[in-house]
Amino acid sequence: MRLTRHTLAAALFASAALSACSAPEDQPLPAEPGTATTEVAPAATPVATPIPEASQALPAGTAETAPATTGGDGSPLALSPLTATDLSGVELAGELACSFSRSAGAEPLLLARGNAADAGGRATFAVKIGDYVEQGMMLADGGFDAMLEGGRFGTKGLVLAVRNVGPANGAGSESPSRPAELVAQRADGAERIFPGAWTCGP
Repeated sequence: MRLTRHTLAAALFASAALSACSAPEDQPLPAEPGTATTEVAPAATPVATPIPEASQALPAGTAETAPATTGGDGSPLALSPLTATDLSGVELAGELACSFSRSAGAEPLLLARGNAADAGGRATFAVKIGDYVEQGMMLADGGFDAMLEGGRFGTKGLVLAVRNVGPANGAGSESPSRPAELVAQRADGAERIFPGAWTCGP
């Protein structure tokens, strides 16, 4: 019986010594003096970027503008200025001329010529549609005098009307420019309005 108690006491002492020497696995070992410890930050969770709606995708202040040409098959109705080279190949009868340009002194979009006091005659004109120069006639008799306040002109597939002719910008000039607009109407129904100046004279 004495031997058994002695043996049990020895076993308990060995178990206690073993427990004191062992560090728990769930506790970190203390760092040595002077040694820096590095903390690892938790991984960032990605945040989804919201997709803007169609109305928010356009930059602020962006606005759609109406096309210059309306109606027709959707193709633009383009009139180009008549250059000196263009006019060198054009024959227009008449001693006096009227022209429509985008601004006073600029190359004309339409140039017409006619005779004064020609009640039964019609002025002839030239216009450049895109890259092609076309000639035609005024759609009313009266020669040069009929053009002073504007008028209507016709050529292949196109009618041009000069309207809303205002007062002269300059006084004392033989060929004063006057504010006006040129309305171009194509046979397929397309229309475009050009603001500018109407100038008539020698």
